[in-house]
Amino acid sequence: MSEYTLEIKQIVDYPRCRIYRQFVQTLIADRSIRVSGGSGLFYFVVLCAYANFRTSYKRIDGISYTIYPGEWIVSVEELSRYFRTRSRRQTLAAMEGLQKKGLISFLILGHGKLVSAGHCSEMDAVLDLWLNTVYNDPQVLSSDVGPVVYLRNGTGCPLVSYAELASRWGISKATAGRYLKRMAERGYLQLAAFPGTHGTTIYLQNYLSTMFQISDIVVDKEEIAMSLGIKLELQEETTLTTAASSGSNEGGSVSEMNRHRIERKMREILVAQGLPCASCPKSKYMLLPLSDDCKVTIEGVPPLRRWLQLVVTCGDAQEVYHFELRLHPTGMRGDKEVER
Repeated sequence: MSEYTLEIKQIVDYPRCRIYRQFVQTLIADRSIRVSGGSGLFYFVVLCAYANFRTSYKRIDGISYTIYPGEWIVSVEELSRYFRTRSRRQTLAAMEGLQKKGLISFLILGHGKLVSAGHCSEMDAVLDLWLNTVYNDPQVLSSDVGPVVYLRNGTGCPLVSYAELASRWGISKATAGRYLKRMAERGYLQLAAFPGTHGTTIYLQNYLSTMFQISDIVVDKEEIAMSLGIKLELQEETTLTTAASSGSNEGGSVSEMNRHRIERKMREILVAQGLPCASCPKSKYMLLPLSDDCKVTIEGVPPLRRWLQLVVTCGDAQEVYHFELRLHPTGMRGDKEVER
């Protein structure tokens, strides 16, 4: 009998981005996100969300109208509530802005019935991030960790700077930072900022449950760093001690303090990934060195002697998981490893 595996992705090459009407309605109702000074993206998404997907008919003031796919008839007052504009004039100005850009066309029927370049509002920014999110795309690093914002720049790297977002949204870096902070505080996203010139990754919360009706994932910064090849320095305390100093034949051992630190971090990662037993108080974590048979040599790279095995047991007996870990030195001086 054939076996099938369900694999869920949101990939870069997909020609269209989906946003469910329910999510748009959630944004409309969220008064904590400002819409003033928008570029028009929010208004356009609202119109797309409510446009007909099949032909229908509506009778207004004794006149029957045929509403074709992609069309919508709504009162100016009702549209103002969706747009969260304060007046009829602002609503019509928003519609005219979209029409000038060639995105829509509209007519005013009877007494107020309806079928910008500028900086982005917070609402525009939320939608921009949502539309540029990918998940489990092999072309984009760390998208397997969780749904990550990727601005489709061809690099395959989701790291972005506040300066890039500020330029994209037509606002200052400080304002871009405030936008992201407010979105994070309200549970729309999770930020993972890295030191130096690396940048920041932006992961959307509630994306998987909204788009695919599956459980959302809690992302871990160190797991993101590993997938991006960014080295986060552990606190000092000699992570590894070589065999030469002890006269042992083992390739390496882990100091007691860092053994507990690695075990704790692995527990956090496994719990975040939802593995059964990972958070059970009966589970025990043991970090063990692997033999020389498990070590590999990569051409042009000094030998990596620090291969470890993490064993997770239920109590003192049954083994439920085991993992192979490879610890990297944090730097190199010539041909000599610099350990921390």
